[in-house]
Amino acid sequence: MNRVKRNAHRFCTAAIFAGTAFGAGAVTREEAQRLDTAYPPGSVVVCRSDLPAAAKSAEHTTVVTRGKVLARHDNLTGFDTEVAWLNEGTGAKVMALTFRSSERAVPAGVYLRIEPDSMVLTVPGAPTETVKNVLNSFRVAMAGEEHYSPYSDTDITDFPSYVTHKPGEPAAWCSKEESAHE
Repeated sequence: MNRVKRNAHRFCTAAIFAGTAFGAGAVTREEAQRLDTAYPPGSVVVCRSDLPAAAKSAEHTTVVTRGKVLARHDNLTGFDTEVAWLNEGTGAKVMALTFRSSERAVPAGVYLRIEPDSMVLTVPGAPTETVKNVLNSFRVAMAGEEHYSPYSDTDITDFPSYVTHKPGEPAAWCSKEESAHE
C-alpha cells in the first residue's frame, strides 16, 4: 500500500493535468481554442500514460484519466474527472480518484483548479483508514491552488487527439471518447 501511496502522490498531479486540461499545451492559443471547440459540453477526453515500474517491482501502472466537459463559458471550463491507476498486467483498478475541477484559459496557457471537497478515492482492498489518509494528502496537495500548464506542453497528433509532455513526467496520449451513438 505504501508503494501505491507514493506512486499516487507522485503522479497524481500529472494525471490530473493530462485528463482535464485538454486545452492546455496546444502549440498556439488558436489551436487550443480549436481543441476546446472539438470538446463541447457533454464530451469526454480520455488520456493514458504509462508510469515506469517501481525499482523493487516489475509492475507497470497505466493511468487513465477521463474528463467529462460539464460547461464552457468564455475562458472557463468545468469538468467531472476520474483518474484511475490500472495494473498493466491485469487491467484491474489499483486506485481511482474522482473530482470536479475548473480550467481558466489565459493567453499563454491554462490554470487548473480542483475542488478538494469533491474528491473521492477508491482503493480496492485497502483499509478504510489508509484510504482516508491518502485522500487527505490529495486534498492538502490540491487545496486552494491553481496549477498552470503552458500551451507549449502539448502537441496535436491527429486532431482532436493530442499528447502532453510535461518535463519530468510520462507523456499522456489523449483523445475524444466516442459515444455509443456515434
